Amino acid sequence: LPVLRITSGHNMEPGFQPGDIILLTKNDEVNKGEICAFYFNNKLLLRRVIAREGDTVEIDEKGYVKVNKEFLEEDGYISEHALGQCDIDFPFRVPSGQLFVMGDNRDYALDSRATNFGCISQEEIFGKPLARIYPFSNLTWYGF
Repeated sequence: LPVLRITSGHNMEPGFQPGDIILLTKNDEVNKGEICAFYFNNKLLLRRVIAREGDTVEIDEKGYVKVNKEFLEEDGYISEHALGQCDIDFPFRVPSGQLFVMGDNRDYALDSRATNFGCISQEEIFGKPLARIYPFSNLTWYGF
């Protein structure tokens, strides 16, 4: 199974920290709310799927996210709401065959809110986290 070591960046805090080693399962079937791994600029990244093709995304100035006019319940995985690095216009409709992804550390993460990152295609998905295997004190199974 492929392994991802988070060497730098704080895009997925608080759930994932620099130094974590994540075991990935090769699986390109991801649902809204799930974390996926994909390549961007020759680096394997983790981000959370927020919306799928045809969905409409809106984010207010405080960072609260609506998908198809419904607020996302995100208290379980983000530490604070923030608009972050955002230069797209809202409402944003996710293009055909694409996924709108966001990092959990909303003030820091580079993700689909920025035009130089954009949405990712279904074909770009490498896999999903199966387990955090390091540090051992934080061993976590994500399971499917």
